[in-house]
Amino acid sequence: SLSTYKELCSIVTDIGQPDLIYKFMDLANYQAMLNSSKGAAYGFAGIAKRAGDALAPHLAKLLPKLYRMQHDPSPNMREAVKGIWQAVVDDPKGAVEAHFSAVMEELLSECGSRMWRARQSSASALAELLSGRHFAEVEPYLERVWEASLRSIDDIKETVREAGKTLCRASRGLTVRLCDSHHSSPAETRATIEKTLPMPLNKGLTS
Repeated sequence: SLSTYKELCSIVTDIGQPDLIYKFMDLANYQAMLNSSKGAAYGFAGIAKRAGDALAPHLAKLLPKLYRMQHDPSPNMREAVKGIWQAVVDDPKGAVEAHFSAVMEELLSECGSRMWRARQSSASALAELLSGRHFAEVEPYLERVWEASLRSIDDIKETVREAGKTLCRASRGLTVRLCDSHHSSPAETRATIEKTLPMPLNKGLTS
């Protein structure tokens, strides 16, 4: 769709590589073919492979945005991004681990976007990203994670609030686990409390 095309354009523009839009569209079209006609998809596989190879050098900049947009409210956008993600990311778990800080910064930033779809996708993606994390990974972000969580459940858009509820549950579960002596050292437990408790008490919901 036109809106999907425009948003894919915005990704490559944001990373300073507008010429990559043609590769993006090749991969998005390949995913659509996979869903509709395996024969057509087989013939298009070579084009998709070359497109994926062309995008691979830009993975560090692309991955945070692609990770978020896999949670986009639009089924068309999710499907398009899925094709790009599968072509560019050989090892999803390893890639996310390697670019964890960049992904976290993208999601925390976009939780405050003026675009409701960006806020919703960020809240959903952040809830997923927090699963199973250790203190050392999330320590620099704990306060901002809670700020994003509380802001999301107070959003003007209902679907963003619903995503925010999921994020709040993930944030709560992570915080409780980090404060559990069976999972964290005394120093980590103390640091978690110091970083997470004052923020909701002092700021709370914005309205």
